Parts: sequence; structure tokens; C-alpha cells
Amino acid sequence: METLLAPLTLATNSLTNRLDEYLVETGMLATEYLVLLVAGSDPQASAADVRRSLGIRDAAYSTLVRRLVARGYVREWTLPRDRRTRRLELTGPGIQAVRIASSIHDDLEGGVIRGVDRFAFLEQLKAVARSARRIEPPRRTADGLPACTA
Repeated sequence: METLLAPLTLATNSLTNRLDEYLVETGMLATEYLVLLVAGSDPQASAADVRRSLGIRDAAYSTLVRRLVARGYVREWTLPRDRRTRRLELTGPGIQAVRIASSIHDDLEGGVIRGVDRFAFLEQLKAVARSARRIEPPRRTADGLPACTA
């Protein structure tokens, strides 16, 4: 029996790996590029908004942002009136990296969804992502492991 999760996981991993192979010349990973892309597309988005829109966990996101800041791609700052809200701002090198990576991304995307209604395809993927977010996390046993229901 074919399941939905296997092809989705395969597609995600295949695309991420292929994007990583192309982005090697920029020195970025696909997830780093996506953080830059989302942060650059909405300067008013908080760092948490960027993280949530990509579905990245807090610890992994913090590591990504630290690497991007250390390499000079972004500047992280807080709002003066709300020190809890952090924002990401692309620097000159960050903007240039996004330009290079976006052209690579566009070429890959064109090859993946050739002959498909792009808008309908994206809406279907977004619907899958929304549904996945609504799934309750597993109950945990006293030792912290997921409780088996089978």
C-alpha cells in the first residue's frame, strides 16, 4: 500500500538535497536560503513569523540565524518597545546571496512543476502543510517517549 508520507518525504528530501547541491557555490544550505528568502520578502515579519512559516523548530532556527549573522547575511535586532520581538534584516551580502540563490531556485522549480498549474499545486501543498500542523503531537509516556496507540 502506498502512503502519502513516503512520497512527500522523498520529494522534500530530494528537492532540498538538489537545492543544496546547487547552492554550494553560495556557501548556503537550502534551509538558510529559505530563511533569507522569507525574511527578505516581509521586512515586518518577526523572527518567530519566519520560523513558523518554514516550520522550523526553535533550536534549529536559532542555529541557522546565528550562522547567517556570523556570515554577515542578516542583522538581528529587537523592537525598542518590545524587546521580546526580534526581526531579521538582510544585509548587502544577504541580498546578493538571495538573488543568486533565487535564480537557482527558479530554475529548479521550473523543472519540478513543468506542465502543472503552479498556483493550484502550491495551494494543495499549503493545504497539506496546514493539515499537518493541526495534527496533535503524540502523547508521551513518563520517560518522554511517544505513547504507542497500536
